Amino acid sequence: MKQFLLLVAVIAVVFGALLVSLWVLDLIKLAELQNDLRKIFGVLGVAAVAGVLILSLVKIAQKG
Repeated sequence: MKQFLLLVAVIAVVFGALLVSLWVLDLIKLAELQNDLRKIFGVLGVAAVAGVLILSLVKIAQKG
């Protein structure tokens, strides 16, 4: 359970940092970097969902 909470916390911190960086890039009007960061944000989102899903399946398999 601690590993799962740690994973969720790390994902939340990474997404928070990316959202803040998108906001800063919007303030200083760097559209090209902003588009690249959005692509990275999308890839990390898919990876985060996959990580949580895999960890959940492992927990279910260990209980069963």
